[in-house]
Amino acid sequence: MEKAITTKVFNFRPMAFCALSLIFGILLGQIFVVKNFIGIIILLVLIFAIAIYLKFSNLAVFIGKHFVAICFAILFFIYGFGVVSIKTTAFKPYSKNTTEITASGTIIKNGNRIMVSYLKASYYNSNLNKIMHDESLSGEYYLFFTDDLTDSKNFNIGDDVVFKGNVKFYDATENKGVNTSVFASGVYGYIYLNYSDIVKTGTKTKVETFDFVKNGVGDFLNKNLSAETSGVAYSMLFGEKDAITSLYEDFKLSGMAHLLAVSGLHIGFFVALLSVICKLLKLKPKTKFFVIIGVLFIYAWICGFTVSVSRAFIMTTVSMLSLLLAKQYDSLSSLSLAAIIILIFRPFDLFSLGFQLSFSAVLGIILLAKPLSRLFSKFLGQYVGGAVAVTTSATIGTLPIIITIYSRVSSLSLLANLIAVPIASVGYMTLIVFSVISLIFPFMRFLMVIPDLCLRAIIYIAKLTANFDRAFIEFIPDKLLILAVFLLAFFASDYVFLNKKLKRTFGIMLALTLAFSAGIYAF
Repeated sequence: MEKAITTKVFNFRPMAFCALSLIFGILLGQIFVVKNFIGIIILLVLIFAIAIYLKFSNLAVFIGKHFVAICFAILFFIYGFGVVSIKTTAFKPYSKNTTEITASGTIIKNGNRIMVSYLKASYYNSNLNKIMHDESLSGEYYLFFTDDLTDSKNFNIGDDVVFKGNVKFYDATENKGVNTSVFASGVYGYIYLNYSDIVKTGTKTKVETFDFVKNGVGDFLNKNLSAETSGVAYSMLFGEKDAITSLYEDFKLSGMAHLLAVSGLHIGFFVALLSVICKLLKLKPKTKFFVIIGVLFIYAWICGFTVSVSRAFIMTTVSMLSLLLAKQYDSLSSLSLAAIIILIFRPFDLFSLGFQLSFSAVLGIILLAKPLSRLFSKFLGQYVGGAVAVTTSATIGTLPIIITIYSRVSSLSLLANLIAVPIASVGYMTLIVFSVISLIFPFMRFLMVIPDLCLRAIIYIAKLTANFDRAFIEFIPDKLLILAVFLLAFFASDYVFLNKKLKRTFGIMLALTLAFSAGIYAF
C-alpha cells in the first residue's frame, strides 16, 4: 500500500509556536477576566482550526517530532493565562471613588506630564470604609494641575515633594479589556491639584541608575540645538516623548512616530557606528561581539528597557550571535524569541500600543518585504524598490493596529516615510558622532548644525503631512482586520510553500481587504 504524499506548506518553527502559545494564553487570560464571550468563540475557533490541520497532518508524528517544543508551548500557555487572570482578578484599587489625598512622594518624570511615585499618603479608602494614614502606595501617578501656572515651579527628576489634591485610582479593567495603564505602564491613577498645593522639600531621591546621563544629554541638546529639535533629538536617543507632546501628535498623524522611538532602525545605526569603531581598533570577532552587545545593553538600560528597544536589542544579539557562530539567522524565530522574553517578564505588555506597533511593524517587514521588493524592483530598480518595499510592508503591518486606535490614516504617510527615514538616519548618526566630538572639542560645536537641520527637515515633513486634511483616509476599525491582514500576509510571504499563482491571490486578497476597510467618504 502506497503512502499518501503530503505537501509541506511551511517549515515548523518551535520558537514561533511557543510565542503564539504564550500570546494565546495571555489573550485567554484577558478574555476570562472581562468575560468577552465573542473573544472566547474566536479563540476556540482558531485553536480548533489548528487542531484540525494537525490532525490531517498526522498528529502523532507531529507530537513525537516536536515533543519538547509542545511541552514548552503548553507551559507558556498556562503561564500566560495564569499570570494575567490571577493578577487582574486580584488587583483592587485603593479606593473606588475620587477622594482627597495628602501625600509625599518623588518626581520620576517631568515635562508636559509630571509623574510621582514612592507615595506615602493619607486618604479615605472606600473599599475598606476607613481613613488610611501615612500608607505606602504602589505604582506611579500622573499630576494634573488645574491652574495655568505651569512654569511657576521647576521640577526635576528625583525631587521629593509634598502635596494635596484629589486622586482617582484606576481599576483593573477598562473598555472591556485589561487596563494597560495599571499593568503595562504601572500607573495606578491620577491626581488633580493646584500648583500652590505642591511644595518641594529640598531633598532628592535617586530614581534612575543613569538619570545623570539623561540630564546631562538633555542639557547639552538644549544648549546646542533649537528648542523644537532638542526635544525631538532627546526622544530619538532615549525614546521619551513627554517633552514633545503637541509635536508628537503630528508625528503620529503623519505615520512617522516610529522615528521617535528607540527601535531597530536606531539600534542598527548604533551597531554600524560601533562596528566601525571596533574595526578601527582591530578587535577580534568575539571581542567585537561582547563590546557591541555590552554597549547596547547599557544603552537599553538607559532607555528603561522599553518594548521597542528590548525587542531590537534581543534581535540584534541573536543576529550577531548567529554570525559569530556561523549559523543561519531566521528573523521570524528571532522576533518570536524577543516576544517570549519580553512577555515572560512583562506579559501585560501584549496589550500596550507600543508592543503591538513594534512587533507588527517588524512582522510586516519579515513577511512582506521580500515579495514586495521583487515586485517594486521591476519598476523602481533594486535600491529604490527595496526601500519602498520595506516601508510599505512596515506600514501594512502597523496599519490594522493604528486604525483600531485612530481610524484616520494619511495616504501620504508612505511617501513621508520614504523621504524622512534617510534624513532621520543621517540626523541620528551625525547627532551621536558630532555630540561626542563637541563634548571632547567644544570649539567644534558648530557641527551640531547638521543634525539640527536634519531634525528640522523631518519635523517639517511631519507637520506638513499631518496638516494636509484631504490626504486622510477614514478606515472602518475592526480588530478582526488584524487577524485577517497577518494571515493573508503570512500566506503571501516566502515562509509558505505555495505556487506563485496562489500566493499572488493571497496578496491580492490582502490588498482588497485593506482597500475595502477604507471609507471613501473621507474625501
